[in-house]
Amino acid sequence: MRATIKGIVINCAEDAYNLVHKRLSRKEQEDFLCLVLDTKHNVVGPAVHVARGTLSSVQVVARDVFREAVRRNGAAIVMVHNHPSGDVELSPDDRQLTAKLVAGGKLLGIDVLDHIVVGSDSYMSFAERGLI
Repeated sequence: MRATIKGIVINCAEDAYNLVHKRLSRKEQEDFLCLVLDTKHNVVGPAVHVARGTLSSVQVVARDVFREAVRRNGAAIVMVHNHPSGDVELSPDDRQLTAKLVAGGKLLGIDVLDHIVVGSDSYMSFAERGLI
């Protein structure tokens, strides 16, 4: 049986940001979360905590990102992590990791819809910038 968070559908980056920003925006270290979605982009269960890092980085392994999506029979994911500095600009590591995970999702048949970087009071979306 699948637990859907009733009424929560991710239609855009702002929807995902609104769902997790309180959990991430004031953290002192980087945290990486995934939202698992069904075929209609309903959120399936609570956000998955994938990894916790340091003040300036987080090590993310593809199998950890997709594990719950496979378990929950997810069709897509939205990845979210924070920048404790508050600056939402992308690092080269953010770009490289996203490309790697998008490719991994294709192999598994799980769409990576977005990767959102959360800052103090704002966010940056790879999808909105045309990077996914």
